[in-house]
Amino acid sequence: MKSLMIEIDGKSVRGLVERIGGALWVHMNGRTFSFEPPKPAGRKGKGGPAAHGDMAAPMPGKINKVAVREGENVTVGQLIVVMEAMKMEYTLKAPVAGRVVSVRCAAGEQVSLGQALVKIEPDRNGESMKVDV
Repeated sequence: MKSLMIEIDGKSVRGLVERIGGALWVHMNGRTFSFEPPKPAGRKGKGGPAAHGDMAAPMPGKINKVAVREGENVTVGQLIVVMEAMKMEYTLKAPVAGRVVSVRCAAGEQVSLGQALVKIEPDRNGESMKVDV
């Protein structure tokens, strides 16, 4: 994990960044963002985690709260998991609208980097979360 300092609207903001697989994870101000490069046009195959609703731990840490249950319907941006890592709290939100298929973590559990936490089956019309930076 690398530290970064960026300027947003004239204010300096400190954050952490790490590449996991093909995704770039950025942690700033208690929020976590994941960015994946677009797939080349015409390429077949599965999309990235946000495309199919799989949520993984962005870093090793402790699960403080699981806000959903299997079978529950969720909306884009809905709180799914709260975890603590490096003395900071991170909220993981639904990248797609859909139904929670499985919850693979529990409050109080220590998780490792990239460990599967929650799987969401997207609605047919499920929107991917758009993040403006």
